[in-house]
Order: sequence, then structure tokens, then C-alpha cells
Amino acid sequence: MARKSRASKSRSTAVSRFGVAERGEDRVSEALIAAAPYLAPWGLTLAAGASTEAAHLYWGGDPTTTPVVSIVLAGAGAALTTYVHKTTAADRARHALNTATAGALTLGTTTGLIAGMDGTPLSAWLLGGVVLSAAHNIRRHMGRKERGAKTSKWARLEETIGLERFKVQEVRGSGKGVVTVDVSAEEGATASQFVQRLESLGTSLRLGKGRMTATVDPDDSSQITLRAVVEDLLRDPLPWGMPEDIGQSIGAGPLTGAAIYEDGEDVPLNPTGCPKDNVEHLITQGTNGAGKTLWIRNVITEALTRTEVSVIILDASKPDQDYGCVRHGAEMFLRDEGPIRKFFALTPSAIKARANYLGAKGIAKWRPGCGLNFLIVVAEEAADFAASSAAYVKMLRTARSVGIWIISSFQRATADNIDTTARANHPAAAQFGMTDGGDASFIMPADLLAQGIDCEWGNRKAGRHYIMGLGTEEKRWSMPARSRLSENRILADVITATAHIRTPLDEVTAKAYGGLWTNREIFTTPLLEEAEGSVDASLTEPDAFPQATRTEVTPTEAAPFESGPPEIEMTDMDEEAIRAEVADLEDMVGRVQEADPEPNAYTERELEEVPPAEEAPLRFDSAASGRTLQPPAAIQALRVRLNAMFDAGEVAFKPGDLQDIWLNVAVRDPRRWFYRQRDRLISEGFVTNPPEEYGVYMITQRLPEDWPSDNSQ
Repeated sequence: MARKSRASKSRSTAVSRFGVAERGEDRVSEALIAAAPYLAPWGLTLAAGASTEAAHLYWGGDPTTTPVVSIVLAGAGAALTTYVHKTTAADRARHALNTATAGALTLGTTTGLIAGMDGTPLSAWLLGGVVLSAAHNIRRHMGRKERGAKTSKWARLEETIGLERFKVQEVRGSGKGVVTVDVSAEEGATASQFVQRLESLGTSLRLGKGRMTATVDPDDSSQITLRAVVEDLLRDPLPWGMPEDIGQSIGAGPLTGAAIYEDGEDVPLNPTGCPKDNVEHLITQGTNGAGKTLWIRNVITEALTRTEVSVIILDASKPDQDYGCVRHGAEMFLRDEGPIRKFFALTPSAIKARANYLGAKGIAKWRPGCGLNFLIVVAEEAADFAASSAAYVKMLRTARSVGIWIISSFQRATADNIDTTARANHPAAAQFGMTDGGDASFIMPADLLAQGIDCEWGNRKAGRHYIMGLGTEEKRWSMPARSRLSENRILADVITATAHIRTPLDEVTAKAYGGLWTNREIFTTPLLEEAEGSVDASLTEPDAFPQATRTEVTPTEAAPFESGPPEIEMTDMDEEAIRAEVADLEDMVGRVQEADPEPNAYTERELEEVPPAEEAPLRFDSAASGRTLQPPAAIQALRVRLNAMFDAGEVAFKPGDLQDIWLNVAVRDPRRWFYRQRDRLISEGFVTNPPEEYGVYMITQRLPEDWPSDNSQ
């Protein structure tokens, strides 16, 4: 038993010694591996010196071979130096040291090949090798300490804010104040958990609210891109500059001059959707003074330097203040609610006319050169009419394919300001500053708001916004942009100078708007404050824009629509007094019309059951009332008037537009007489009563000469 125990002990001792030997060898291997990066520069110095001496002994002194080999060696060294110089640019210390090493190696090997490695060349080689090798060793040692410190600091940060399960993959700087970090979620972590910690991360890094956003890879939800704005390039707005592509078609390329992203890149807007996408109506939202109108003016001014485009501005709130400086570029500038509502009522006819024109040419949607102008409709302060106008909703639904782009501007796009269907028909959005950040949910996608977006700056950062749609990259929807700062006078100058470039509104569209078009206000000059100066005459010279060219389109006869109403010379009266009198008259007429219980207030049966007046003095007849138009003559006058309106394109009318006829009919109740004629027109299909506008009727066809066919009055 004793012998067996001793044998076991001997084997244990042997095993123990063997294990010690193995551990010792492992330590030596680990030490060699750790030391290898430090020994490499010294080994390269010795190996390169020996190789250079061998090359000198083999090729040196030969008048034919030596120059050729020297040139080849110098060229290879120069290429190596250039490669090292470019690939190490991100790290300044490494960049300088590696470039110097490659250059010294090239110079030393070329010189040693020619002169040999004895005497002075050898001394210089050894001295330079020692200095550079030592520098590489110091650089590596300091780099390890820096990396260790950074790792330790990041680890403490992870522990503090709970990011242990999110690993940083790559960090990139744009050179313009934006740092992009690729983050990977591990061990069951989710992107939403990362977003919840953005505020804590921003506080730890001392970045302001909204300066950090996170987007998730749609193909891999574990991959997150963190964007941190370490320097706000949008703090001060950049000035508006001369637009690009002046004289090109509106469909030739994006508009790039309205705003810039926070990384310094232009915001490209493609309102026409050409060549692949569709037109996307745009809704803008922001508190009063947030900069919506400034941005829209920038957009339409750049658009007006192109061809095949027309702008219509609808603004019943502050038209002259908002768009006075660009009014002379608009084909129609409607400043009152009446004409604006008539515009909505007539737009379905314009859409149908444009669709018929394109359909006859076999064109599925608007495109450059089709013969129709691309139409930009700016609905400023759209809350004044959007919520109660079914015609506005219908216009949004049907206008895109015929080349009509609508910009609707709101302070708050709530349900009481805009119909939810109308809001949904704005695929594109521009979100400006809000006083309540939650209001951004009215126009911004929920998944975008979940990325940490903040727009609760109100009007303190005028012009700052997020833009979605219109051909912008989806990954940039969470990136803030800011409108370029433009002066009213500069915008006015550009529009004046490019008037000869713009294509007049096509006849198809102009005719569809009928009297609204022919009787429109025409502005040939901008409205500017005296302090802003007048239009710069130098910009109107023929060679001011030599690069402007026209897209080849079929010309149209626009002359009948270019002349406005005759000018009336005002004499001996103050213009302000005239405006006041006209306003008072319009108010009186409005009160009279509001008293009308129309439409559908009476039926045919009610007309028949009206009891006769009991007292003779209260009876109405032609003699007592002064009405001199007999019913047959009134019907003929009504037919002639409606046909004239239809021929002129004025297909929309209200009862008040015909009151000079029906108020003079020699009957007991002219109103009820008119409603009877109206109902007959509707029942026979000559007039429709669409639900879009209260009390507005549409003429659908001409009335025949024998109307009414039953000869009833």
C-alpha cells in the first residue's frame, strides 16, 4: 500500500511539474504576442537596411541597371507614402507618424541602393530608424492608455443610464457638427428602450433637448442609428441665394433654395413628383411667427424662376403682408373669402378640363411639355375655409394627377380647423415650431415622433422645421432644417427679373375658371415698404439671366385671358373713403342675402298653399310694388343670363347674382317664384345643387330656346 501511495505521489508530482511547464510556455507566448507590435518597427529597420545593402551589392555600380531600379524603387515608395497618407487621415498623430516613416523608408532605400550602406548612409539609417521606431512604440503605448480610458468612461456612462445591452459599432463625424453612431441592441434589448434613454444620454453629454435622435433599421430592428448634433449650424439662418436651374421646366429637377438641413445640405423639394412619383399635397403647421410664410415665399419664388408653372395664392387673412412682395408673380391673388370659395367651387371643372386634355393625349399624369402649366395653389391660413368646405376636400382628392399641387398652411391642424379626410390627403408635411409639442402628432407620423423629435420651440427659432415627403430621403425626415433668410425686396427683384421666362397660364385652365380668371386683379409690381427700396433695375436687363432656356411646349392662345378689367380713374375722392363706402355697401348686401332662408326653404306645395292677403293695401301687384317684369319675360331673361354665364365659364352662381331679375318679377312673392324656377332647373338637369358649398349652384349645360317646355310660369 505504501509503494502504491508513493507511485501515485510521483505521478502527481510529474503532472504538477508538467502543468507548470505548460503555464510557463503560455506566459512566454503571451509576452511575445504583446511585445510583437513594439518589436516590429525595430525589425523593419534592420531588415530593410540589410535588404538595401544586398540590393546595392547586386545592382549598384551598374550604369544601366542602377538608374532603372532606383526609379522603380522611388516610384513604389512614393505610392506607398501616398497610400499611407490618405488611409490614416482620420487620426492626426498616426497620420503624421506613418507618413513620415513611409517617406523616410523610401528616401533611405533609394539612397542606399545607389551609395551603399557604409559610412554616412549607415549612420543616418540607424539614427533615423531608432527615432522612428521609438516614436511608434510611444504612440502605441499612449494609444492603449487613451483607449482604456475611453472604454472605462463609456462603461461608467452605460452603467449610469442603463445602456449596458447596447453596443457601439461605429462612430462617424460629418465635419459639420453632426456625429452619427451605429448602435447594436443585444441580449433582448429593444430600440424603444434605447429611445427612452435619449434624454438621459443627452444630459450626460450636455446636449440640448432634441439634439439627439435615433432611427431604427427597417430591415433589422436591432440596428440603431444615433445622431447627435454637437454644434448647431442652424442657430443663425443662412441668407437666401439666387436659385439654380433658372429657365428650366418646373419638372426638370428639385427646388433646392428654400432651406438647409442641420448638416449643411440643401433640402431638395420635388413638387411635381417627376419622373416616377406622384404629386404630394403639402400641409404646414406651426405657431404664429414660426416662419411658415417665409418658407412658402422662398419655395414659390424659386418655382417662379422656372417655366411651365403658375402660382395661385389664396389668403383672406393678411394677403398683402404675407405675399405682397411676390404678388406680381401670381396668376391669381385672391384676397377675399367670396372669390376664394368660388375658386374651390370652380376647381372641379378645372380638374375635369385638364384631365380631359391629358386623356385626349394619352397622358396618365402631368409631365413637362404636356401643354399644361403645373399649378401651385397656396392656401394661406387654410383654417378660414378648410373645415367647412367640401369642395376643398374634393379638390385635394382629385387634383394630383392633373398637375395641381396644394400647400395648406395652419397654425394647428386640429379637427375643428381641417377635415380629417382633407388632412389625410396631404402626404407631405412641414412641421414648424409649436408651443405644445404634442400638436405635432396632427401631421407627423407616430414612429417619427418616437425617435426623440422635439419641435416645442414655438417662434423662438423662426424658420426651423422638419420636412417629410416631396422626394426627400426618409432617413432625413427626423433631421431639422431651417428656412433661408430672404428679404422681401430680393424676392420681388427675382420675380420681376424672370417675368420673361415664365410660361403664361394655359388656355384650358384659364377658361375653366371663367369670370374668376378674366375679372381677376392683375399686379405688375410688388408691394414693398419704402424702406425696402424699389426693384433693382439691373436685374431686368436682357442678359441678366443668360442661362435661362424655355422647355419646348405647344403654345396656346392666352391673349384673351391676359387682359384684366379696365382701369377706372379716381378723381376728386379719397381712395380710403371710396374703400370704406364700398365695404359698407358690401356689408349691406351681405345682410340682405343672409336673411334669405335659401336653399330649399320652400316646396311647390307650399307655394300653392300660401293664403291670399286679407287686406287690399297689403296685396302686391305690378302697379303697387313697382315691379315691371312680367313672368314670361323674367323667365326668358333668366334663360339668357344663365346661358351667357355658361358661355363665359362662370358656371357657379348664387341667387344674389340673379336678383336684378327675380326681384323685379310682377308676382306676389318674387323669392318663391325664383325658388320654383330653381327647382325646375335642377329637376331638368340644367343646374346642380352640389353639397360642397351652401347656397351655390352649378350650371351644367345651356338652356334650350323653348325652355321651359311646359310653358308654365
